[in-house]
Amino acid sequence: MFDPLFAILEIEREPLKLAELASYLKSWVQDAGGFAIAGLVLYVVFAFRKADSIGGSDQTQAKTMPAVLMLFVLSLAAFVGAGVFASLEPPTPVVDSGGGGGPVKKVEKIRTAEGDYKDYCLTAGGALAILGIGLPFFVDLLRVRGRRIMAIARLSFKEAVRRRILWVFLAFLLLFLFPSKWFFEVKKEDEVRQTVAIVDFAMNAVFLVSFSMLAALGIPTDLKNQTIHTVVTKPVQRFEIVLGRFLGCMGLATIVLIVLRSLSLVLILAGNVSPEAKFESFQARDPVYGELQYRNRRGQFEGDSVGREWEYRRYIAGGQGVSHRAVFIYPELPASLAAAESVPVEFAFDIFRTTKGEEGKGVQVSLFFVTPDWTEDPIKEAPDIKKKDYDDELRRLGLNPNRNPAPGDPEWKKWNELAEKFGYFELKGREIADYHTIAINVPGGLFKYAINAKPHASLPKLEVRVKCESRTQFLGVAKRDLYLVAGNSPFWWNFYKGAFGLWMTTCLTVGLAVTLSTYLTGIVSWLTSMGIVLLGSFRPFIREVAEGNVVGGGPSEAAMRLVTNSNLISPLDNTPGAQVAQTFDVGAQWLYRRIINLIPDVSGFDWSNYVAEGFNIPGVELLLAFLALAGYLMPWAVLAYYLMKSREVANY
Repeated sequence: MFDPLFAILEIEREPLKLAELASYLKSWVQDAGGFAIAGLVLYVVFAFRKADSIGGSDQTQAKTMPAVLMLFVLSLAAFVGAGVFASLEPPTPVVDSGGGGGPVKKVEKIRTAEGDYKDYCLTAGGALAILGIGLPFFVDLLRVRGRRIMAIARLSFKEAVRRRILWVFLAFLLLFLFPSKWFFEVKKEDEVRQTVAIVDFAMNAVFLVSFSMLAALGIPTDLKNQTIHTVVTKPVQRFEIVLGRFLGCMGLATIVLIVLRSLSLVLILAGNVSPEAKFESFQARDPVYGELQYRNRRGQFEGDSVGREWEYRRYIAGGQGVSHRAVFIYPELPASLAAAESVPVEFAFDIFRTTKGEEGKGVQVSLFFVTPDWTEDPIKEAPDIKKKDYDDELRRLGLNPNRNPAPGDPEWKKWNELAEKFGYFELKGREIADYHTIAINVPGGLFKYAINAKPHASLPKLEVRVKCESRTQFLGVAKRDLYLVAGNSPFWWNFYKGAFGLWMTTCLTVGLAVTLSTYLTGIVSWLTSMGIVLLGSFRPFIREVAEGNVVGGGPSEAAMRLVTNSNLISPLDNTPGAQVAQTFDVGAQWLYRRIINLIPDVSGFDWSNYVAEGFNIPGVELLLAFLALAGYLMPWAVLAYYLMKSREVANY
């Protein structure tokens, strides 16, 4: 069954931001530079141990060696400087974030001058090391010719088509392209969700296994059959073979992906999608999220807990005299909302019942849209004088605050004028269902007032205050449970954008398989590349372990808790065994942090839940994810260049 909480958590992951591109680049330089300096050491050692490099690389090595040595020395000096500044840094305080004696430790970083200088040295050392190890690669890259690469790519394409591996897997995949409701009963609102989830999972698994296998077997098969001797004796650069194999495999993968994605879309459209599923998933919303606060008459609080095992949401109590509010705060609003006749607002809350409630009535909520002029009281929806004027005008216009008409309704113009005049809008007594998405129309005049109003110091442009009206009931609210809809795009376009994530994951796996196949056998290359990608699927958990943020401690501490039958929350007794386990985990964290740099962030290429939930995949995220993919594969390309040159095969 489709899990709405899991989908929301996937959508709520912190998105990549274009404004932080410089920060991402700096992190990449430092991470890649650490491996580059190790590669430089090996390159220099082997260059001096071996007078003549293999084949036609003598000229490249002779030309670049002085510059490589200079960059190596400068990079080494920068890393030594980083170590010196690291030793001068004051001790970093560690605070307990485990909630009262728990084992979770969180490092609280304090910025210091020594830390800044260390950061500069790490960045400079990484950049110099990357230039040093990449200099021979880029010099030989100037000799690469597209015509030769495309010839090898066409050959790889034809070989992949002739292999039976791909077609066996694709025949198996066809079974999963049909809408899920054709085979088993599905809730109407989950029809598209289930189909998208199953199709994306099946295509991801089949593409990764089949195309990584094709990529891993290419070069080892050429070496085994000795057909590579015919190629390298021609005026062909060895790295052109790697690029040709990669492009040929990805060319076939791209064609197959487009065809199968189109077939799946046709089947979804032909499946007579229900109106409920169209509203939930058959669109591509551009949501605008606010920050969430929980308030009561004493001010801000953390929200109530109702004992749920997974406390993704916090709860507010319901009832006429209860002061609990969930407040969504919008410091800024998109300027396009001011020109809209109406702005859709959608929300889906969790309901926790302490009693059966009133017969024939569901849980009711009221929403109050408040601009800065109305925020004198953090709980009271409106000042008494302004609220009286608003209610008088509401009665004069003959409007019902419990009714939310559509924009085409004759009353809608009156609602717009009222909202623009007062900068306030309320909708009372709206009945909701558990986890069911509700859409309401908010007059565009409210946003015109909020955007054009005189700025107020420290006050947001808009607050949306949610109140539970049903007594003895609790309303569960999270940050992404309510959002403004700034725009909408066609589902089919979002469906294809979701496929781009699958294409990038395939590109990642094929790139790893081709690189590893330059030195390892075909089956070992395939297994290794698949292992790296599978580890990438668990990267968020590995990062938590590396940062010491896992409840229950690291592997050694967790094993000790299991042996001693201790719970995850209470701290271990201060015994020699516990101290040894925790000391070992601290050392292991350093190793995990190094491993993280080798593991790709596979989850960053997965947007299937965006498509399934009907949210538009931002183009900026697609661009930054592609840049992240290129940044990850670039060091592997340099490694493939050196490994291919080291093979003992004939050369021209």
